[in-house]
Amino acid sequence: MYAHDWVDPDRWDLWLYENYAAHRQAMRETLAGWVDSVADFARRRGIPAVLGEGVVGYTPLLTRFEEDAVGKDTAEFVVDRCLAAGFHGVVLTSNAAPHHPMWHTDGDWMRRVNARITDGFPGEDQA
Repeated sequence: MYAHDWVDPDRWDLWLYENYAAHRQAMRETLAGWVDSVADFARRRGIPAVLGEGVVGYTPLLTRFEEDAVGKDTAEFVVDRCLAAGFHGVVLTSNAAPHHPMWHTDGDWMRRVNARITDGFPGEDQA
C-alpha cells in the first residue's frame, strides 16, 4: 500500500489541475525525449522498444486526474509518440488495471486506444 493512497483524492486532483497548465509543454517535451531516447537505444541494439507502464505517474487510487481528460490526453500523446517511434508495445496508463476504478469506468477509451496500438505495429502481421 502506497502512503499517498490515503490522501484526499479531491484535494490531490485540484492541486494537479491548478498547476498542470504551467507544466504541460515541459511535460510533453520530456516525455517525447524519453520515448525518442528509448527508441534510439532499442534501434542501435536491435531490440524491441516497449513501454510497460503509464507515464502520467502513480496517482492515488481514488483520484481521477490520470483518468480524466488531461491524463487521457497525455497518455494518448505518448501512445502516438511511441507508435511513431516504432515501439512494439505500449501500456496505456498505470491506472488501466483491474484493481483501479478506470478499469470499470473507461473501458471504451481503453479499447479504442488499444486498437490504435495493436493496429499500429509496423511490420506486424495482424491476421
